[in-house]
Amino acid sequence: MYAYAAGLVSRWTAAISGAAA
Repeated sequence: MYAYAAGLVSRWTAAISGAAA
């Protein structure tokens, strides 16, 4: 469960970083 949530956060932050870039 924790790893799954961490994965979602990782993807979310990556999407935000991509949008910012």
